[in-house]
Amino acid sequence: MEDFRVPKRRVEIETLSVDGVSRKIGVYLSEYSAIHSGSERVSDLLNEVAEFFPAIDGQTGQTIFLTRSGLISATVASVEELDASERDVPLTEQRVEVTLTNGTTFQGTMAYLRHPERSRVIDVLNEPSRFFSVRVGDRTTLINKRHVVVAGFVA
Repeated sequence: MEDFRVPKRRVEIETLSVDGVSRKIGVYLSEYSAIHSGSERVSDLLNEVAEFFPAIDGQTGQTIFLTRSGLISATVASVEELDASERDVPLTEQRVEVTLTNGTTFQGTMAYLRHPERSRVIDVLNEPSRFFSVRVGDRTTLINKRHVVVAGFVA
């Protein structure tokens, strides 16, 4: 049966739920993505259609099931969000400030690779994906679009 196992790696993330609870959890991601080259990313997991996903509770070690729509944000090491082949590709970068429904404000950099005619911040925000990313230093926060009150540029 070992021949049929799908290789996965554990990635640690911090989540913030609509109930105000912050959790440290572990998720298992595939070594190969079905939608792009390289490994599956946390953003791939969060942007899936299914409402619930499994995780390992960082405090208890127990398996829990989280709802994607119940997450305000998830923070991960930035290196987890870039495939090795993309680390040297010039990305479009915009400094932004994002205010969420719970009053939290994030300032950071939106960095993305898009076709030049669809490379504005508004294009990223209006994509059908549930989450978009804002990078601060070596951490990337994936923000649920349904919990954004306002997003704007930082000079």
